[in-house]
Amino acid sequence: MTDGLRVIRGGTTKIISEDEAYGTRGVVIDQPTNLRRRAATLAKRKVQGLYVLAELPQEALRPATVTRIYLDPFNRTGNASDSNSGLTKAAPLLTPGAARSKIISDGVQIVINGPQVDTIYRETAAWATPAFSYSIVNEGPGRILFAKTGSPNAPTWSAVNGQPGVYSTPIATVNDAANLIDTAIRIDQAAKIKVPVGGTTADQERWRSLVRQLSPCYFVPTKVASIAAVAATPGTWFYDAGAQLLYAQALDSRNLIGDQKLQPLSSGVYVRAANGIGKVTHLAGFDVLGGSPPIYGNPSVDTNINSLLILENIGIQGSASFGGSTSGLAINGPLRVIAYRVAGWNSWGDLFSYTSMAGLSTGASIDDPSPAVLEIECVGSGSGMNGSTGPSDNVFTSHVSCDTESYNCVAIESSDRPVADINKARRAWYGGYIGAPVDTGGASLCNFGMADQAESLIDGAQFAPAAPGTPNIKLEGQARLTMRNISPLVTVEAAATATIIRG
Repeated sequence: MTDGLRVIRGGTTKIISEDEAYGTRGVVIDQPTNLRRRAATLAKRKVQGLYVLAELPQEALRPATVTRIYLDPFNRTGNASDSNSGLTKAAPLLTPGAARSKIISDGVQIVINGPQVDTIYRETAAWATPAFSYSIVNEGPGRILFAKTGSPNAPTWSAVNGQPGVYSTPIATVNDAANLIDTAIRIDQAAKIKVPVGGTTADQERWRSLVRQLSPCYFVPTKVASIAAVAATPGTWFYDAGAQLLYAQALDSRNLIGDQKLQPLSSGVYVRAANGIGKVTHLAGFDVLGGSPPIYGNPSVDTNINSLLILENIGIQGSASFGGSTSGLAINGPLRVIAYRVAGWNSWGDLFSYTSMAGLSTGASIDDPSPAVLEIECVGSGSGMNGSTGPSDNVFTSHVSCDTESYNCVAIESSDRPVADINKARRAWYGGYIGAPVDTGGASLCNFGMADQAESLIDGAQFAPAAPGTPNIKLEGQARLTMRNISPLVTVEAAATATIIRG
């Protein structure tokens, strides 16, 4: 064991410099220049186990506001109407669709007069893909939970005769019964964080405290195969496609008649980043429920490398799919992303997923226009735990030739590897907590996995104890890993063709 690294099988260990290990592939974020990896604006200092980013110029990175549109979707002013101009707080627009229709030039900022408490706002269609820079900001005090649903109205639950605790509601198509979420019940995901390997309960509480500051996790019921199964187990649901009825029992077995908290979610792309050269999308202070994926960035041409998506204090929950893999935040192509305090919970597949325009079918050694991502204090848990049977469901994952920097991020648990990078992806992971998978028997299971020609730097991370029979870190193919400031007794399993470096 050297510097907290214990190689338990295979691999090559040699000492080389960080520049040789990681810097030769270039900076992670190359536009704008004040986000370069070694620039003063990203100077990092370690404080009580956390890496702190100094002077991150968030305000300067947001799109310049030319026109401000006011939105009052719950009519708190009593004067909200889509007949208004929306140009003043006193005469706001009523519906988000009407507000988004005002994005007809660069610099539109939509300011949401949010609810008093966290409240669902139902939408049946995906957001249009703007061709202009725009910003949407919720001013609270509560969070607005944008939910992709099959109906703009709350479900009309009715008691099912002979099945105590079971209620049904009409659902016209199976696409609109892709998943459920129950905003009446919060799950404390932070409680799942364990004392890190070689760490203390103070370390555990540090990461728990961070997670509890972000968007809460709402309960996602489990899909089962029959009405009888719903009756037998609280917190489950079943869709009868022939009768077009959705059956559910709340986790707390409450009376659902008149309930507006247990909500069916539909699939399909939901929230979209602007598409155009040099365009900036800025989203802040709300949650996105349902969809496949809930938030999507898909540049149409390679030249969109200068476009930027900024997410601040966003929650992504309950993404849904029919047998295929889907992600919470899915970025396909050369979009730059800054994700600050984004919380992802209970995704059908991956949560934070980045790949190229060509997708994953391009092979292990491909260089294809891919995202450049900066993640700061982002957290996630529950990937692949909504019913997916896919072989790889991760909290954080990068593919093809993606570049990612992750600061103080927390991957609590997922069905497969909480962090996984493949192809020629490059990642620098500073600080943070990396949990273990909950599945058993998979050949690649571990806390942090790398494959093909992926390159990673892990600096100062704390690891949950490895799942039984698995290592903390696994390197496959020609993966190349640099490690430093790692908790003791972290185990690494490496292929003979992989490289492990002490930084």
